[in-house]
Amino acid sequence: MDNLIEDHFEELLQEYPDLKLLGDEKGQRAVEGVIDREATFKDVTLRLTFQVRVNIPEQYPDPCFPPVAFETGGIIPRTADDHIYPNGSLCLAAPISVKMKFAQAPTLLGFMNILVIPFLYAFRHKQEYGQMPFGERSHGVDGIMEHYREYLDVSDDIALISLVRVLADEDYRGHHDCPCGSGKKLRNCHGSRLLEIKKYHSQEVLLTEYGEMLLKLHKSGMKLPRNALSKVFAKTYLKK
Repeated sequence: MDNLIEDHFEELLQEYPDLKLLGDEKGQRAVEGVIDREATFKDVTLRLTFQVRVNIPEQYPDPCFPPVAFETGGIIPRTADDHIYPNGSLCLAAPISVKMKFAQAPTLLGFMNILVIPFLYAFRHKQEYGQMPFGERSHGVDGIMEHYREYLDVSDDIALISLVRVLADEDYRGHHDCPCGSGKKLRNCHGSRLLEIKKYHSQEVLLTEYGEMLLKLHKSGMKLPRNALSKVFAKTYLKK
């Protein structure tokens, strides 16, 4: 593990020479220092100068446990509008999106270039021009639902919650009709995308996200069909 982290850090250092690799007495590894580089999107080039810290989890480089990034120089305000979690870490994307993107290149350099730099660029772009260059997701469960709608390519919330229920209940049956209502079998419709999500999220996380979505739709006044409800949450929901 240590050798792998050190190898990956040496690769990172080639592009970001002002970073250093840290380790404490508890074995927590982290990368810390200054990022100072230019980044360009659609012909708009911005200078990114930030102090950062990237905590490296014990499970590194498992995509299910991606690194966690912080801006430590006080440039980014600790407010929800700037996509900062209560613990000060950067909300780089919806949790499942972070895992999937990190899986594309599960190295320190990959994490920095695919996730951290776009976040910092978006912040600077909003500072300079008043808007996010890549679009802006909502916070909390709304942002999670937006990501799932996009990834599963559904716009109907009944279809969305019915699909996520399959994961929450561990009820994948490829020969069953797809809950999206397409009339196709699950394996020939949304099956592969659901299985891809399953690779990165633990059952506990899936249940938590499902419960948050269910509560959100319930509070909105939407009446959900019984077959859209998780076995875990159905009794509680139907009593309300």
